[in-house]
Amino acid sequence: MIFAVDLSSRVLRELVFISEERGNIAPILADASKIGELAKTVVLCDVLFQDIAQKTQLAIFLKNLVFLKKDGYAILCVKSRSIDVTKEPKKIFAEIKRELSKHITIIDEKNLYPYEKDHYIFLCRKR
Repeated sequence: MIFAVDLSSRVLRELVFISEERGNIAPILADASKIGELAKTVVLCDVLFQDIAQKTQLAIFLKNLVFLKKDGYAILCVKSRSIDVTKEPKKIFAEIKRELSKHITIIDEKNLYPYEKDHYIFLCRKR
């Protein structure tokens, strides 16, 4: 089962149509930073995937780790320009890696250039 959380009603409307066809997607209109709301709907998951454009994207990801099973995998896509447009992306990625490694095991990481400028992805596993 896929719990697809989005704050945008426009995006959620598209997810509703897709979920009707596929049957294994539960579209949820919610703010991913408010895990109290999500806890009423979401159960423990094998995989957590986050790809959002928020200044606090790391904090949101770390909060949502509560929904990840032990030894589960987590994928974090980081958009550096959403965090700080004035800071060098490499510095942001290094800061994210440093903080992320305090909470979860980083298995792999990749800069997404040239496919996406100033984007980075982390593959992690919950301890």
